[in-house]
Amino acid sequence: MDDGSKHGKGLHLNVYAFSTEDVNRLINTLKNKFGLKCSIHLKGNKPSPGGSHLRVCTSSARIYIWAESMDNLRYLVKPYMCSSMCYKID
Repeated sequence: MDDGSKHGKGLHLNVYAFSTEDVNRLINTLKNKFGLKCSIHLKGNKPSPGGSHLRVCTSSARIYIWAESMDNLRYLVKPYMCSSMCYKID
């Protein structure tokens, strides 16, 4: 529950140890199953080359949940979060 942080009005999920295949699978699930707008950011807050989530250097990859999806994310996860961690999505 502690492997992410606010970034502007959105959220970063740190996936540094995930394989490229797993990062892509997670991105597709967040988009297709939960309707979250998300993309890959590389360490240093730079988007992935070409904006494609298929070209990921997993040692520096983070998933960014866009601000426009934060209300949906809150609705989905807040009931399962420890209250001490809710500041990360508020």
